[in-house]
Amino acid sequence: VGQTRVRLPRQVGRVHLSQSGQYVILQTDFGLQLQYDGNHFVKITVPGNYQQQMCGFCGDFNGDSVDDYRMPDGSLAVNDIIFGESWKTKDDEDVRCKTIVPSPCEKEILDKVISDDQCGLIIDATGPFR
Repeated sequence: VGQTRVRLPRQVGRVHLSQSGQYVILQTDFGLQLQYDGNHFVKITVPGNYQQQMCGFCGDFNGDSVDDYRMPDGSLAVNDIIFGESWKTKDDEDVRCKTIVPSPCEKEILDKVISDDQCGLIIDATGPFR
């Protein structure tokens, strides 16, 4: 908390911090929950009453995961690396973070690979492998 290590669980104002297995859990009194593995995985959930009211890095919560990779300029990213890089802030860069070079695949090749008749079925959030 504030660059200081603290023991969990911990209540800080309207925010509750705890640990579950490898995850640190941040939960607010209005229902937002953030899970972080301390490395690279973050999962954010919000209550259903926020549906159709979200935007930004976490998607728009409209039930259509296809448009969740919307970048700040309004366009859709072709992959998760470009999406993540588009939301990176300039004033808060950590020298330990390295820029990931996007795949050299051309958009046409990437579109074919992630189509339903190839790998798209596996990565489809609403598909049989979810």
